[in-house]
Amino acid sequence: IVTWVVYNEGWGQVIDGYPEFGLTDVVRSLDPTRLVDSTTGWYDHGAGDFSDNHHYANAQCGTPWYSTASSPYDPKRIGFQGEFGGIGENTTIDHLWNVQAAINTINQTYEIDETNDVWNARARFLLSELRSQVEQYACSGGVWTQTTDVEGEVNGLLTYDRRVLRPNVSQWQSDIKALYDTAAARTNGSTPAPHML
Repeated sequence: IVTWVVYNEGWGQVIDGYPEFGLTDVVRSLDPTRLVDSTTGWYDHGAGDFSDNHHYANAQCGTPWYSTASSPYDPKRIGFQGEFGGIGENTTIDHLWNVQAAINTINQTYEIDETNDVWNARARFLLSELRSQVEQYACSGGVWTQTTDVEGEVNGLLTYDRRVLRPNVSQWQSDIKALYDTAAARTNGSTPAPHML
């Protein structure tokens, strides 16, 4: 565990009185060794260690621009892209959750790419966009959304049945290495360079 998260995209978040400040204190008292991301995504009022934004399909990480319901970057905290990507590729019915209610929501995926080659081209673009935000602004990391398709969302690295891997692995390794290299170039002498697993 690297980070504790109190609220994700406002789910269950009480807005009146901003209880995330008190909840963050409770989390810190239970585990003072880890960072706390009090509100990943939306309704950020300044609690916790991260200024965390969710935006699809383009990153907005530690930048001087943002979209609602996210908040402007807070330079007193770590700039982080809690979720981004969200690009989809609809394969065939064989790889979907074959329930009509889910199939009816496929068009709610943030972006649908017509082929796997286009999906990988868009992924490269989005990862390079995140890299430029690491280089030029205060972006310290990001989470690609998402690992697998979920019900009608066809934006996973793997399809719902886990049989189709969308990423071009060598391309992704190259793009992720470029992200790490950019972050390492930005560190100061007291901060160890990140390593790629």
